[in-house]
Amino acid sequence: MAKMKRKTLKPSPECLPCGQEITEAANILKRIKSSPTGDGKPVCDVVDAAKAWALDCTLKESVAFFGELTKAEIEAALQDTELCRKLHGRFCRWMLAAVQWRIYELKKNCPEIEQTDESASKAVFAGLLASDRFTAGDNRVREFMDSAHTVTAELWELYQKLAKRTRPAPWVHSQLDTWLFLVWPLVEAEKWNYATVLSLAGKRFPNSNGNHPLSEARDFAKYCKKLGLRVRAQAGKPRTVPITPAVEVFALSLPTFDA
Repeated sequence: MAKMKRKTLKPSPECLPCGQEITEAANILKRIKSSPTGDGKPVCDVVDAAKAWALDCTLKESVAFFGELTKAEIEAALQDTELCRKLHGRFCRWMLAAVQWRIYELKKNCPEIEQTDESASKAVFAGLLASDRFTAGDNRVREFMDSAHTVTAELWELYQKLAKRTRPAPWVHSQLDTWLFLVWPLVEAEKWNYATVLSLAGKRFPNSNGNHPLSEARDFAKYCKKLGLRVRAQAGKPRTVPITPAVEVFALSLPTFDA
């Protein structure tokens, strides 16, 4: 990640949209943390959850690279065009990772999501969201329930089946896949190669016992590519670089945020 030099910050109206989006995400994150359900999992919209998680990662990433920032420094950064755009760029990349992971998770946990019929697709998606308290409050669930009187008995049965599902479809490497999707913005920013990611994965999942896909670097690279996760080199091959302890701790802490 390119270093952001600290300097005297001056307010700029050019960064207002970026600052507003980050501020909105901060309010969502605060609301989620302060409104847990009985089992400790907050109920919120999927998009809101992605925004909150992305902001949490953006802030923790900044701390990992530059140290703790005071509230005043963060607020000042949001008023500086250059710094605000960099923060917003990282925020958007983390949010994209959350969305990509969520789509992949939906497909793995519920093969029925691959519906070509629009009505069936809405029923499946609403049922899947309703089955998890973390997403049960999503607007798409409420919209489907509001239109329940217009759907066929077959689609209503499909919705109820998925909404009551307690066990997802088999997913062999669910934890590894989740971590890879959500750590990838850092992989891209630092230009790590597959060997570096494999080394971190071994630390993140020390009990893998060398099982595929953590056994060989070549196999691991192929596995990542199948997930759509590729290293990107601007000049030559991605480099192996020393990882500072703070950055490693951040990478290994994913995918959760402290709710």
